[in-house]
Amino acid sequence: MDVDTDFREAADTRSRADRQPTPSASGLPPVLTFRDVLAGPSADRNTPGVLWPDFDSQTHARLWRRNRAVCTRPEIDGSNPVIVTDPGMFVSMYDNHFGHMVAETVPRLPQSLVEAPDMPLCFTCDRPMRVDQTSGMFRSVLGWLDVPPEQVRLIHEPTMFRELHVAVQAEYLDGPPPLQGYLDLLEARIGHKIDPVRPEGITFVTREGLAPQKGRHAAESYLTACLKELGVRIVHPEALPLPDQMQIYASSRYLVFSEGSAAHGRQLLGRVDQHISILRRRYRSQLAMNQLQPRCASLSYVPSFGGSLHVADEWGKKIRHAMASLYAVAPVLAHFEALGVPLRRVWDNETYLRLRDEDVLEWVKRMYRSDIQPWLKPYNTDAYLLDQFEPLGLGHLRARAAALIGASRPPVASVHPAAAQKVPPPPPPQPPATQAPGTDLRRSTIALRGERGIDLFARIMEPGQMRPGFRCIATLVGQGAEARLHLYRHALIPHIRVLTGVAAEAQNDPVLAARFSLFDPEGWPQPGGADPSRIVQYHDLIAAWQVADAVARRFLARLEHRPDGLLAEPGALVSGIGPLHDFNRLTLGVQAARLLEPVLAKRLDTRQPLGEATESTGQALRLLDDLCTRAGEAELARACRALAARIEA
Repeated sequence: MDVDTDFREAADTRSRADRQPTPSASGLPPVLTFRDVLAGPSADRNTPGVLWPDFDSQTHARLWRRNRAVCTRPEIDGSNPVIVTDPGMFVSMYDNHFGHMVAETVPRLPQSLVEAPDMPLCFTCDRPMRVDQTSGMFRSVLGWLDVPPEQVRLIHEPTMFRELHVAVQAEYLDGPPPLQGYLDLLEARIGHKIDPVRPEGITFVTREGLAPQKGRHAAESYLTACLKELGVRIVHPEALPLPDQMQIYASSRYLVFSEGSAAHGRQLLGRVDQHISILRRRYRSQLAMNQLQPRCASLSYVPSFGGSLHVADEWGKKIRHAMASLYAVAPVLAHFEALGVPLRRVWDNETYLRLRDEDVLEWVKRMYRSDIQPWLKPYNTDAYLLDQFEPLGLGHLRARAAALIGASRPPVASVHPAAAQKVPPPPPPQPPATQAPGTDLRRSTIALRGERGIDLFARIMEPGQMRPGFRCIATLVGQGAEARLHLYRHALIPHIRVLTGVAAEAQNDPVLAARFSLFDPEGWPQPGGADPSRIVQYHDLIAAWQVADAVARRFLARLEHRPDGLLAEPGALVSGIGPLHDFNRLTLGVQAARLLEPVLAKRLDTRQPLGEATESTGQALRLLDDLCTRAGEAELARACRALAARIEA
């Protein structure tokens, strides 16, 4: 199948007499050229969807973050790809997040546009899509760089490029400063869009207009109102066209950001004689430090972080981007006073505290709404959040916060993963024509005899993956009236009866319980003896189990013989412990905890830093805490939990 006509048309129609003169791309690594490259759909930022030759050894072609290549090898069905014979320039996956697009996608564009001005610009995506169907943010960023829409190609199916080019990612998140050659190209690209004015005045870029669950300082609206009263220019970036934002940024002598993605917007400009400061919402954050410093006269981070409230996801990991942060008020006042803004003159602390409390309670309400995005849903116990109030000086709000949480959750005694819930006998099967509550859950849940009872697994499809995965969501221990269901996700509490029924049906199914030989097809389950779709599900589960088991055992062998090597690799612990947690491998989880706990404890006692692996190590310990709790190893679970707390402090 040959569809390179679009690519030729882009070259034929892309003759622009008004193109701005641009300098040479000298100083940047040359654009790379590859032959016969397979690309495909991508819904995952860390899997851009291009299978580069010698993938693991590629550098410039892959996605970089925190001084290392972070993208993973994609799985693409290359049996019948679309063939593109004309050359293309790969840029990135289609990203709908402003901060990531500006920090990780844009840095490939200036060089691409200079060295191959007429070549189609290729973005991978997860579904058929026209350029006019992409987000307004995506189109506005491309428009800022004068990228014609007709030059953009969105790749949503397996595609073989006979010739594919890619420019270096000239800067990236938490990476080194950009090369001066990149800033030269960027300035030449956008310089004519900025009115040549001398920077003056003070601008505060606020997050107050964003929804509470997107993360912001409590009572930021009060700070904004005080600054506005004192003549500071206030910018709500989400309410302004991108060119207007850029003009304001470029014309400000002092540019102050509330920490967030808007600060990455400053990367769309080059060098301006101005002073940039960022009010921290996270502990010791240095957001975009190496990217902003070369673009301004000075850069500072105001120690305005006064603690935060947060919930955890289903892995026990803090949802940091959605925290409710508190101000350390004194540094905020001092910073604006140093800029010549007499903030103390109008600041009323009683008003601030009242509005702070209101914002905190509104954040609690929003985080526990039933319609919140899945990646923001709290999976922790109520106490997990409520116990944070007293140390932050918010103890007087605990009861009101508990009432807000209680109003959004079904009444239960406990929701901790290890807290057993007594359940009644399963209900009688529903007639086929009846769509009872939980029908979809019944069909998508699969039961397997585990180490402590019957484990129940959810079948999941991760973005960018070609085969299903599985995750243990509950365990049924005991039988009949004595059965107790251990739930590992709070959202499943309303479905206790359905899950119990799934476990009972599987336990009593003679076909599923029969022993059989993989070598002898005569002994394989037959569709006549069980639901054919269930047999297919079990087939997928067996395959996933075997892969996870191999990964887990290799991980344990490495942990036993060279634990320091694993500790030096960001994400290595999570990738090894994750399969144990997914499949509820209690014995292997306890084994991993016993091997890892003393090594980590010694490392922390001797103050050896974990560097880039800090966050993923804390996440891995949370998973081991959960596995040890399920296995009844309370002391070992507490030790893992304590280590995680020390690492995350």
